[in-house]
Amino acid sequence: MKKVLCLVLLMFSVCLLTGCGNNNEEAVEPINIYLFRGSGCHFCFDFLTYVHDTLLPEYGDKINVISYEVWYDQSNSELATKVKDFLKSNSTGVPFIIIGDKYFNGYVESWNEDIKKAIDDLYETKEEERYDVLEEMKKADETLDLTKYTTMELEDVFKQEQVGIKEIEIKTITATLINLGITTVAVIIILVVGHFNKKAILTEISSLKQKTKETE
Repeated sequence: MKKVLCLVLLMFSVCLLTGCGNNNEEAVEPINIYLFRGSGCHFCFDFLTYVHDTLLPEYGDKINVISYEVWYDQSNSELATKVKDFLKSNSTGVPFIIIGDKYFNGYVESWNEDIKKAIDDLYETKEEERYDVLEEMKKADETLDLTKYTTMELEDVFKQEQVGIKEIEIKTITATLINLGITTVAVIIILVVGHFNKKAILTEISSLKQKTKETE
């Protein structure tokens, strides 16, 4: 009985020390990154590639990229204008990237560290204190209905813009060309060798014929 009591006390002590059954770390909601883009836009493609290759592997479920296509969707284009006016931005192009109260007109690689800093700053901010431009717009205008605007799942955006696919295609084409080149060289070698072998065989036949005539 004493052994059982000691074992129970030991297990209880371990639980107290390790926090057994008590998880004090609460899950933190991901931050929203708003992206207004044009389908086929070169700079949008570059940013999406950065998201695909760098941000998603690094931040994972800490970020939620919400994409609005504005070149072929009039409603989304109108929303982009409203958002830019609300932020007092004079931007007219795409991509227009919003992270908290910071926004980026266009995209170049030299902004990567600034984009990461904006993500880190917003994620580390208490959820109730995070700035979300669309939420702020809804507070300022209760008639704003965000459901009438069209967003796309990020994976669908990647597929539409062929992000991560073009690189694979280029590698495949390169490998195919290399293999084709090797095959072509091999065929030429075979043909050349075969040609010389044929000549050697014909020469040998001619020599045998000549020897036969001499013996006659």
